[in-house]
Amino acid sequence: MLLSINKFDYSLKKQQANAKKYYSIDLGLSNLLRVPNLKTRGHDLESVVFLELLRRGYKVYYYKTKGDLECDFVLEKNREIVELIQVTVSLRDEKTRKRELAPFAKVVSELGLKDVKLTVLCEDGSETLDDGVEVVNVLDWLLV
Repeated sequence: MLLSINKFDYSLKKQQANAKKYYSIDLGLSNLLRVPNLKTRGHDLESVVFLELLRRGYKVYYYKTKGDLECDFVLEKNREIVELIQVTVSLRDEKTRKRELAPFAKVVSELGLKDVKLTVLCEDGSETLDDGVEVVNVLDWLLV
């Protein structure tokens, strides 16, 4: 009923020791156990994206920086980190925008990444930001 992902670390031992994140494989069943509302919409969206990432063949992790910023998904393919993804309902609110974009620079720095794709999936329109972050409508992304 639940799938888990590890916090990314280059050490497998540390990956196993850190807390995991859990996602429901059936949002219908999840909604039976809680009252679905706008507060759970972001979590539901994140679960849908997680399941699609697995379907597309990625090895999926999350990452928490030393400053406690969290990147929703760190994607690995062919033993290489290829993309960082943040999921949110909307980036229209400036506070939310800062919260969702802030982890990218920290994660890239802490993990020493180069040429990694940075993506925010949301229900807003698609755009490319000045720092190379791609904001993509989640429905468009799901249909690719």
